[in-house]
Amino acid sequence: MPLPTFTWCPAPGASFKRSPRLIDVRYGDGYAHRVTTGINIFDDTLSSVFNGDVDYVGAIDLFLMQNFLKGFYFEFFGNIVVTCDSWQVTWTDRGADAKMIGSLQMETRRAYNFQGV
Repeated sequence: MPLPTFTWCPAPGASFKRSPRLIDVRYGDGYAHRVTTGINIFDDTLSSVFNGDVDYVGAIDLFLMQNFLKGFYFEFFGNIVVTCDSWQVTWTDRGADAKMIGSLQMETRRAYNFQGV
């Protein structure tokens, strides 16, 4: 079964953090040896916020509840495969139609060696 695609567009300010995976060995004489680990040496983390009413934010929350474990394609960041370990929903106000208005903040990590569930 193909992976689902996350098609919602985040609010301005989405960020992308890249950290190399390293082993840093330090010796007593001040010498240090750094070496990368694995084939894909970068850990990529994507932080996004989505603002909207209860229907919009609720749809994203439901998508994440259904797909956080197996992963999904994230269309906004170039259709890369990601997993999402945590997200937070905050309700801030009511709109003119009395629907709750809020935001969903999520942090996803790029999955290189994807092993679907």
